[in-house]
Amino acid sequence: MLAHFHGVEYSEHYDELFKGLAVDQDVQAGTIMPYQYLILSLDFSAVDRDPDPKFAKVGLHEMINNSIGDFYRTYACYLGNKTDDQLIESLIHPNNAISSLQKCVSTVRASLRAVKGNLDHPLAGVKGIYLLADEYDAFANEYMNLKDTTGYDSIHREQSSLKDFWACVKASMGHQKITKCFITGVLPLSLADATSGFNIATNVSSKRELAGLCGLSSGDVRSALKTFCSNGEVEK
Repeated sequence: MLAHFHGVEYSEHYDELFKGLAVDQDVQAGTIMPYQYLILSLDFSAVDRDPDPKFAKVGLHEMINNSIGDFYRTYACYLGNKTDDQLIESLIHPNNAISSLQKCVSTVRASLRAVKGNLDHPLAGVKGIYLLADEYDAFANEYMNLKDTTGYDSIHREQSSLKDFWACVKASMGHQKITKCFITGVLPLSLADATSGFNIATNVSSKRELAGLCGLSSGDVRSALKTFCSNGEVEK
């Protein structure tokens, strides 16, 4: 739903998607504006989690590159005169997704600068890229084994692809670049490890207003406990 609210490509579908919803009140009040970003979505559950971490890293790069390819297929018509196939062929490095991301950010920034002042252009009012990373720990969790940490250590070693990727995201944050980033499915272990390259993030999981989005509410926990415990034990 974040993609549908913030992605510029959905600007003609506002009424059918959000009219009458709570967020519509904020839009009408001018406290939030939709359709100001180009959405780059990453789904880490789609990574081929091969038992061999070396092959798994290849899968990680493929997932990121495929996501950037989908980005170009969606936004090529906004980014100049090249087709999506031309952008993919010239800007995606098959063996280096970090390079692909850097080129993607540079392309978006150049496009936004080129249309500055042109209020009739579809990119008018667009701030940059909104990076949505979902199921982040689905990749790393495959290698968590208390009896043998070799696989996890290999995935998360000092110069790992994951750390390098998030360090690249951090370096790419800014005006007309990656302007926003929203990550879901991050365990505390990863916050202190793989995503440490992206140490500018804010953990919003405990915010009351986001309880329904980020996890279980107190009502959810109580209902689950009542299934296994007496009411008195639940109250304790």
